Amino acid sequence: MRHSKPVVTPDVPRADWALSHDGRTLAAELGKRLQLQADFHVIASTELKAVQTAELLGAGSVTVDKRLVEIEKPWYDEAQAHAQAVTKYLSGEHLDAWEPQGDALARFTAVIDDHATSSLILVTHGTVLSLWLAQVLSNFDAAAFWSSLTMPDAYSVETGNSVGGLKRR
Repeated sequence: MRHSKPVVTPDVPRADWALSHDGRTLAAELGKRLQLQADFHVIASTELKAVQTAELLGAGSVTVDKRLVEIEKPWYDEAQAHAQAVTKYLSGEHLDAWEPQGDALARFTAVIDDHATSSLILVTHGTVLSLWLAQVLSNFDAAAFWSSLTMPDAYSVETGNSVGGLKRR
């Protein structure tokens, strides 16, 4: 699951961005729509916007894990330049000042391995989620997926051989 809409404040670290009023409302609505049970194991990135999204889902207690944070990357003043860089990154290109893809995949996958359960909910970020999905689903266009994500956005994933294992919730 991708976190809900934050208040974007360029002079504040991204990890400290809180949800906007609309973001809080959307996260709570998503939780109601998903009809989550308290037996789900909810794990959120340490970034404030992800923790707040997870709490508003209404699925019980939230575990926080720093391995779910977004890709380490520089700030882009222009959305188009950021989108172009993300597309390059998700296609496997090395970008200076960006976290190596292998490092991001290793930490993200370790969370899933450490908490493997059929009722696992991860509240994370768009780029790292897209990168991981490209690893576990064949014929997956990570850049197209990333550009289609909303805030918040939720998917169920069945790893295996095809994109058919991914369903928007």
